[in-house]
Amino acid sequence: MEPGKDIADAPENQAPEVVISAVTLSGNKGAEGMFWALYEGVSAKFPQARFHVATYYPKIDRERTPERVSVVSSTPKALVGKVFVSSLLYGLFRKVGIKLPKGMLPGFPRAIARSQVLLDAAGVSFSDGREKFLPFNILTMLPAVLLGTPAIKCSQALGPFKGRINRGAAGWFLPKLQRVFARGGQTLRFVEDLGRVEVSLASDLVFNLKPQPLPPGLKLPRAPEGGLLVGISPSSLVESKCRKRGLDYCGTLAAFIHTLIREG
Repeated sequence: MEPGKDIADAPENQAPEVVISAVTLSGNKGAEGMFWALYEGVSAKFPQARFHVATYYPKIDRERTPERVSVVSSTPKALVGKVFVSSLLYGLFRKVGIKLPKGMLPGFPRAIARSQVLLDAAGVSFSDGREKFLPFNILTMLPAVLLGTPAIKCSQALGPFKGRINRGAAGWFLPKLQRVFARGGQTLRFVEDLGRVEVSLASDLVFNLKPQPLPPGLKLPRAPEGGLLVGISPSSLVESKCRKRGLDYCGTLAAFIHTLIREG
């Protein structure tokens, strides 16, 4: 990575460019929330900043992009294929002093080569028991490391790192990043235990989202006088985990609702 390179180092009279990786504008609301938090936060400081969103749902997300945002593909197929190969070749030539045209790179690495920083907003990553996701965790940031663009791991959970494969991958890769932000004290301790990682404590990015007013004409339900209004937010993630264990998540949730109604 290039020491001292910063988002404010964009060429004069040119808006800074930022890549946000491992998010989506559709499907996963947590990933969408991370995108909007970064988009709003960076835009507040750099109003003309341009964004490249590396998403695993590129076709759908292209229809939902706000202003100053373009979409590049980071599907698993793209990451293990042309993204990795082209970034590796470009990085090797760069290391021996041969500067190739950025235009020869495909979408995701080309956006990285043009940008001042990559912000990775992946959820839980580099965690024991989730080793099958390690290639994705690495490949969403590896092009930036190879191309010399600073990469920052935004605040999410990481670790623990007790497993040999996970600890080896995290210990090799995380020190290559400009900064890792740990979401919570436990994650901070996990990462500090790895050593050599530039890590800071930070809250979840989604907490920085600004409340949006309700659409015109939309009113929230009100409880009867003296009654209690209860919101239920089902989780597809919890439902899938329950299904694997033979548990009836929807039935349990329905029974809970019936109990609340019965007890008034």
